[in-house]
Amino acid sequence: MRKKIMLVDDERLILDLALLGLRSIGIEEIGIYQSARTAYVDYKNALKTRPFDLIISDWQMPEMSGIEFLKKVRVNDSKTPFIMLTATTSKEGVIEAVQAKVTDYIAKPFQIEQFLAKISKYLQ
Repeated sequence: MRKKIMLVDDERLILDLALLGLRSIGIEEIGIYQSARTAYVDYKNALKTRPFDLIISDWQMPEMSGIEFLKKVRVNDSKTPFIMLTATTSKEGVIEAVQAKVTDYIAKPFQIEQFLAKISKYLQ
């Protein structure tokens, strides 16, 4: 599967688990970021060459939240699937994410099988 995925989470354990899962289904081109701010810089650069096919981002991170990151991405790109990882959500937060055009959610902690099933759906 020749897909390019962006994975953003400030928790190294989540990144490692997701990375192992993605590689197990044959995805090798994975940008890994512990900061949404850094990820956004690379996202903008990738638009000029080869954009990401899927973005997976944690909701709560220092410096720039996942929702802020989503909003910045949607200024340039309304089509790339954007999946939010979240341990907690409020009704207001969900409404804000839907209005910002989030594609889907994955609740943390997640089972790797659940994670991969949801990811695979957007990589068809």
